[in-house]
Amino acid sequence: MLTTLVFFVVALVKASASSSISRSTCKIAPHVNWNILSSSVATAQETAVLGWEIDALCAPGLLQKSFQVQLYHASNGTSLYQSDVIMSTENHGHKLVTKEGSAIVPMSSLEDVIQMQLSVRVKVWFQDDSNTEWSDSVSFVFDPPGLSSSMPFWDTNSSAQFVMMTKELKLSQNTQYHLFIAANPTSQPARFHNSSKLLCSYKLWINGQPISAGPGRNVGGHVNVDYYPLTVSGDSTLLAVELYYLQKMTDVHDDFGGLVVYVLDGHGNVVSDGPSGWYTLDATPIFRPTAKVMGRGDGGRNGAGTGVFFQPHENINGPNYPFEWRSMVNSSWSRAQPRQGGLFSAGVSLKYGPFVQMQNIQAEKITMLSSTIQGTSEGDSYRYVVDFGKNFQGHVNFSFSAGFGGRDVVIRLGEQIQSNGSVKWMAASGNVWCSTWTLPSSKSTFVPHEYAEFRYAEIINAPEKPQLENMMGWRVSYPFENSDNPSSIRLVDDAKDSFLHSSSKTPMLREQGGLTQFQSNDENLNSVWQLAKYTLISGTLDLNTDSNTRQRDVCNLDAWLQTEYQGGIAPTTAQAIRKRVTQFMYELRGYVNYWTEFLVAHVFALDSYTTEYDDAGLAQNVWNSTMVPPMGLPLSKYNYTLSAYYDSTADLVRKTPKPLVDWPRSEQIDTTGPGACNDKCASMNAWAVLAMEAGARLAQNTNDFEYQQMLLKMAGDIRSTAQKTFASTNCQPAGSACYMDDDNTTKLPSTILPLLANLTESAADSLKLVSFLKARNQQRGLPHGLEVSGWMAGLMLKGIYETLAPHGQDVPMDLASQAADYAYSVLVADGTNSWIGMMQQGNATMTMEAWTISPEVGEGGGTMSHPWTASPAAIVPRYLAGIRPIALGLYSWKRVAVYPILPTSGLSTLQIEVPSPQGVVVMNCSLSLSSSKFQMSVTVPGNTAAHICAPKYLFPTASCNMKVNGMSASSSVQGALQCLQEDKIGGSYNIEFLC
Repeated sequence: MLTTLVFFVVALVKASASSSISRSTCKIAPHVNWNILSSSVATAQETAVLGWEIDALCAPGLLQKSFQVQLYHASNGTSLYQSDVIMSTENHGHKLVTKEGSAIVPMSSLEDVIQMQLSVRVKVWFQDDSNTEWSDSVSFVFDPPGLSSSMPFWDTNSSAQFVMMTKELKLSQNTQYHLFIAANPTSQPARFHNSSKLLCSYKLWINGQPISAGPGRNVGGHVNVDYYPLTVSGDSTLLAVELYYLQKMTDVHDDFGGLVVYVLDGHGNVVSDGPSGWYTLDATPIFRPTAKVMGRGDGGRNGAGTGVFFQPHENINGPNYPFEWRSMVNSSWSRAQPRQGGLFSAGVSLKYGPFVQMQNIQAEKITMLSSTIQGTSEGDSYRYVVDFGKNFQGHVNFSFSAGFGGRDVVIRLGEQIQSNGSVKWMAASGNVWCSTWTLPSSKSTFVPHEYAEFRYAEIINAPEKPQLENMMGWRVSYPFENSDNPSSIRLVDDAKDSFLHSSSKTPMLREQGGLTQFQSNDENLNSVWQLAKYTLISGTLDLNTDSNTRQRDVCNLDAWLQTEYQGGIAPTTAQAIRKRVTQFMYELRGYVNYWTEFLVAHVFALDSYTTEYDDAGLAQNVWNSTMVPPMGLPLSKYNYTLSAYYDSTADLVRKTPKPLVDWPRSEQIDTTGPGACNDKCASMNAWAVLAMEAGARLAQNTNDFEYQQMLLKMAGDIRSTAQKTFASTNCQPAGSACYMDDDNTTKLPSTILPLLANLTESAADSLKLVSFLKARNQQRGLPHGLEVSGWMAGLMLKGIYETLAPHGQDVPMDLASQAADYAYSVLVADGTNSWIGMMQQGNATMTMEAWTISPEVGEGGGTMSHPWTASPAAIVPRYLAGIRPIALGLYSWKRVAVYPILPTSGLSTLQIEVPSPQGVVVMNCSLSLSSSKFQMSVTVPGNTAAHICAPKYLFPTASCNMKVNGMSASSSVQGALQCLQEDKIGGSYNIEFLC
C-alpha cells in the first residue's frame, strides 16, 4: 500500500588519485532512482533511491557518521522534511555506515506531492564531526510510471453489482513484482453512501491467499491506489479480485466505475495493464445481495445522507458458486471489458490511503444448541454457536461437506450471547446480521464479501456436526503490528545496485514498526491495557470511525481521540492512519456535526500529527482552508480554535455551538447539572485555551504569525479571566477546588477540562481539583464506579498525570501522592462504570460505547466495539509509564520524557517498550517503599535525548539522590518528581533513586 514516501539512502565513496581536499569544499554527487522496496507480501514501501558519491580523499580514513536529507518542492524551495539520522556501534549495536552501508530515512506521507516535481539534497558528517556543505539538488517526479493512464475494466454486464475476476500471470520465480490496484464505483462523496463497501469494494487474493480489502474511503475527486509486492515461487501466479458496488454502474457516474490492476517488474517494466488476460463472472445472482439497513447514524445528518447505512445480506446461492475460483482459472468466464473514461479522468487524482490487511483466523470454540437426527426431509439438522474468542472485523469462512445440495443454512452474527445460548443477532446497536446460504452438492467453503463486527456466529440447520478446523473466519485491520509498515527504518547490506530488491537476509537497523509492549505486577492493569490495545488493533481500518459496528462515519471527536490512542500503542506505524484521518476531517464530507467538541477535534488531530511526525506539509495544505459542510455553515481555523466565538468584552468564548459536554448522557453518569451549558462555560473555555494554543503552534508551522499572536493573546486573556469567572467557593470536600458554569452547576467536565488546560493559578491549586474529582466520581460508591464517560475519564487522567509532570513550582507532596493514587485507582477500578466493569458485562473484549450495555444495564450504550473509550491505550504508556515525546518544535520524539508516575501501593514493577520513530525506548522499573528505593533501567535510541525523572512524591520528607550506572548524578526536585540535570542520549542506563 503506498502510504509513505521514504528515501532509500545509499552512501558510496568514489576512489580518486587526487590530493586531499578540505571538508567544506567536498563535492557530493547525488542521484535518485525509482524503486519499490518490500520484504513482505502483506506490506511494502514505496521509495525513491537517493545515493551519493564523495571523493575518497575528501575525508581519508574516515567513515561517514551521519547525514541530513532535505526534500522540497522544486518549484518554490519549500522544505518538506529535514532530519538527522545518526548511527553508531555504541548507540545501536550494529555496524557504522561505511562505504558499503546504507539506510532508509523515513519521509512524511506525501499524498499532496504525488505526480509533482520534487528536489532533494544531502549533507554528510564524518567521524571527526567535520561535515560537507549541501550537495547540489537533484529532481525527480513522485509517480509510478504509467499508472494514471491505465485502463479500467469490468464485467460484460455493466450493471453487475458483484463481480469475480481472475488472471493468471506467467512470472519469473523468486523475482520481485509490484501490483497496483484502484477501484472506484462513483465520484460521489463517501458521506452520501457511508457504506463499508467503500472499504471493501474489492478483496484481493494471490494464489488463493487473502491479502487485503480496499480501497480506503475518501471523498469525491480522488481515487485511492493500493500497492502490494508480489514474489512467485511456482510456474504461475493467480490474481483473484472480488468486487461489490451497491449502486448499479450505469448511473450518471458510469465513467468512474471499474477496476485497475497494474503490474510492474522489479525494473519498472509493465507486466500487466488493462483488461487483457482478465476473466470475469457476474456474481450478482450468486451472492443475491439484498441491501437492508444494517446500522444507524451514518453521519447522514443535515442532509448528508439517509441516516442509516446499507450492507448486503449475502444469501449465497451455493450451487452456482465457483468455490475454487481463487486458486484456479475458470475458462468459461467472460473476458473483461474496458470501461471508457478511466478512473483518473475528469480531474480525479491519485491518492494513497492507509493499507488494510486481510487475514484468516481460527475459531476457538463450538457450542451445540440442538441437533435433530433425521428430523427433516433433508436429513440431519444441527444448530450451534461458533465463538472466535474476541470481537473482530470481518466475516466467517465456513466449510461444509459434499452431499447436501439445496439445503438452506442460516448464518447469524452478533457481539453478545443471549440467556438461552443463542446469538443476539438483532443487536442493541441496531445492526442485523443474518443471511441464508443454499448449499451445493459438492464440498463448499463460504466466504462472504462484506465485513461485519462480531464475535459469535450461529449456524441453523447445518447438515453435519461441526469440526473446529472447518470453522474459520477472515479479518480486516490496519497493520499496526507489522514492522514493515511504511514508517520503519532498515539497514541494508547491499548498496551496490541502485535498484535494490528485498531479500530474506536483510538485517533490521532497528525495529521501528510494531506495537508498544507493557507488563506489570497488577493483573487488573494488564487486563485494562490489553483491552484498550486490542480495541485499537482490531477496531482500526482505513479511517477512525464512530464505530464499525453501527456508525461507520468519521465522528470528528471520536476520530481525534483514536489518533491519540493509536499513538500510544504504535507511535511509528500509526503515522499513515493518523495522517489520513486528520486529512479526511478537513475534507468536505469529512465533517459530521456542528458541536463544539467536534470543532476543536480538527485542530488537536492536526497539531499532534504535525508535531510528532515532523510533517508540516498537511498543515500547510489544510490549515487555511475553508469547508462548507452539508449544514451550509462555512468552517475554518477560526471555528476549530473557537476564536470565532471569542468575546473581547468578556475575555471569554461564549455561546459555542451545541456543547456536547459529556456523552452519552444517561443516569449512569453525573446527574448534578446534566445537559449542556448555554453561554459562559468553564468546559468550553478550557477547550478554547487548548485549541488556541494548539492552533498557535500550527500557525507558527505554517508561517501564519499574525494569527499565532492573536491566538496566544486570546488564550492568555481567557486564562486570566477563567479563575475569577468559574472558580466555585462551594466545593466538597473541604479544601478541594472546582469550577462551575454560569448556571451555577458543577458538572464534572467543568472541572476536568480546566485541569487539562491548566487554568489554575498554581500546580498546588490543580491538585486540589483532583480532590473534588475523586469525591464527585465516588458519590454513588465504588460499586457504581465513575460519574463521567470513558472518553472523558481519559482526559481526566491525562490532566492529573500532566499536573504531576516536572515543572518549576513547589507542590504539596501529600496531594501529589493522593493524585497519583487516585489516577491509578481509576485505571484498575472494578465498579460497573470502569474498564474492568466493561469486561464483566457481556464478556466484552473491546471497549464499549458507554460503561454499560443493555440488557445488563438499562441505559447502556449501543455497541461493544467503540474505540473512543479506549483511552488507557495512551494513558498507560505515555502517562503512567511516562514515556512520551517532549521536544520543542517539530519532530518531538527527538527528546522523550521518562516520567513514571506510580501509586503508593498496588504497582511495584512494570516493563515497557515503546517503538518511537527514533527507535525503541525501553524502561523497566521497580519500587520498594519499605526500603525507600526506586530503580529503573532505561534504554534510549542513539539519536534521542531522554529527560529522566523519579517519583519524589513517594518519599515526601526524605532527602533523595540519584545514581546513573553506579555513579552519583546531579538531580533536582521539579514539582512532584526529582529529575536528572542532564539528558541521557543514546545508551542503556541503570537509575537508582535512593531516599
